[in-house]
Amino acid sequence: MTSRSARNVLPLPLRPSAHEAPESVLLVAVEEGEVVGDGNLAGSTRPRLAHREELGISVRRSHWHRGIGTRLLRAQPKAPGPFGC
Repeated sequence: MTSRSARNVLPLPLRPSAHEAPESVLLVAVEEGEVVGDGNLAGSTRPRLAHREELGISVRRSHWHRGIGTRLLRAQPKAPGPFGC
């Protein structure tokens, strides 16, 4: 990564009011004190859907093609399920 790429990826748990799943994770990419991207991983509290997770990644357009989205994806925790994706 270049020196202008996001260097810090901070895991921040979501508040229960913001998301139902307690195992949800929100990562934020920060460059020079400014949020330039985020990634979230949300599981389900329903036993029937416990094997499913949703992943979302967003990077500010002015910061595309710098590897920020890739870093956010790689920083997500591994799924605890049988597939371990």
